Formats: sequence, structure tokens, C-alpha cells
Amino acid sequence: MRTPILLAILSATFAALATITAKSALKNIDSFILTVLRSLIISGTLVIALLFIKYTSFNELTTFTAKEWWLILMTSLFGALSWLLYFKALKLTNNTTLIYAIDKTSVIIVAVLAALLFKESISVKTILGVLLILTGLMFIA
Repeated sequence: MRTPILLAILSATFAALATITAKSALKNIDSFILTVLRSLIISGTLVIALLFIKYTSFNELTTFTAKEWWLILMTSLFGALSWLLYFKALKLTNNTTLIYAIDKTSVIIVAVLAALLFKESISVKTILGVLLILTGLMFIA
């Protein structure tokens, strides 16, 4: 259980750093252009990682089912829309913390959808956590 938590903490740290550097870049760069360039750089980095760290070939791609390709397409589209809207919001605001906090309320949507789609249980702790997130957002706003 330690490894997933550590990875999540590192992920949150890099997400925060990405937001701060993006906000700095958005002073002189259009949000759409930033999103496209960022996506290309991320794609290149991930392809290199795929080739040199995890795999030596792309053979696994031929084993995906139509449903798996559909899910890859949908997660990519949702991610692209999220980034486009997020960076546009950052570009239009002087309150980076508020935009970041609103973006992180996605945990609430994830909790509800995970319960509905994957039958994950929503505990009292989860409900309290969601309420605390919403309360924190009200303080930031």
C-alpha cells in the first residue's frame, strides 16, 4: 500500500508544479497552443519511456480489443477537454489557487462515478472527505 500512496503524492507534486509553470507560461502564450505543445512533449516523453523503460516493442498494441481502443479514445478526449478548459481558466484568472482547487473537486465526481460504475463503496469517511473538500473550496473561493 505504501507504493501507491507515494506515487500519488509524487503525482500531486508534479501536477502542482505543472500548474505553476503553466500559469507562468500563459502570460505570453495562448492556452490552446500551450495545451497542444504540452501534449506533444508529453507524448514524446511517454513514447521514449515505453520503448526504453517498460517495453522493447509496440507488439501489445495489436492485442487490444475494440472496446479497449474505445476506452483509450474516450480517456484521451476527456483528458484533452480537461486540459483545454483548465489552461484557459488559468489564463483568464489571477487566482491560480482557486482554479486548481476547483479542478481537484474532480475527486468528488470520481467517487460518485466509481460507486455507480464499479460498485465501489462510499464510506462515511469518503462522504466526510468530500464535505471537507467542498468546505475547503468555499474558503478558497
